[in-house]
Amino acid sequence: MFHSDEGEVTYSVIARTASIGIDIPATYQRISAAVTDALRLLGIPADYNTGDVKNCPNLTINNKKISGSAQTIRKGVVLQHGTLLLNVDFEKMFTLLRVPWATSCLQVVDIAKRKITSINEKLGHAVSSETASNALIAGFKTRLAFNWWLVN
Repeated sequence: MFHSDEGEVTYSVIARTASIGIDIPATYQRISAAVTDALRLLGIPADYNTGDVKNCPNLTINNKKISGSAQTIRKGVVLQHGTLLLNVDFEKMFTLLRVPWATSCLQVVDIAKRKITSINEKLGHAVSSETASNALIAGFKTRLAFNWWLVN
C-alpha cells in the first residue's frame, strides 16, 4: 500500500457493528456510498466495484480506481481505512512499491496509468485536500448517521 501526503486524502471509519452492521460486504457498500457522495459533490460520478477474492471493494470511474479501502471487523467494531486520490505520482509510487513480476518501473507505471485515476485528472484542475476533506465529511454526515468525530 502506498500513501502520499500530497496526493490523497486518507480516512478511517471506526464504528460499533450495532450502528453500522456486522456484514463486511454491506459495511463496505455503506461506507463507500458516503465516499461516492463526496465524489459527486466534487463533480465526479463514481461506481462501486464489489471487488473479488484478491481485491477489496473500491470506487471506479470508467473502470479506473479512484478510491480504495481495507476493512476488518473485530470484537463488535468495524475499522475501514481508505483513500481518495487527488493526484497520482506513478513514478514515485512504483519506485517505492515492489512489484515482483515487473521487469521495470516503467512497465508497472504504464499499466497503472490504465487502471488508476485521480480527482485532478478527471476534473482537469487541482482540488485541495481541504475541499476533498469537506466533501468527505458531508458524505459521511449524510450516509453514516451516528456520532462521529473528525481528527485532522
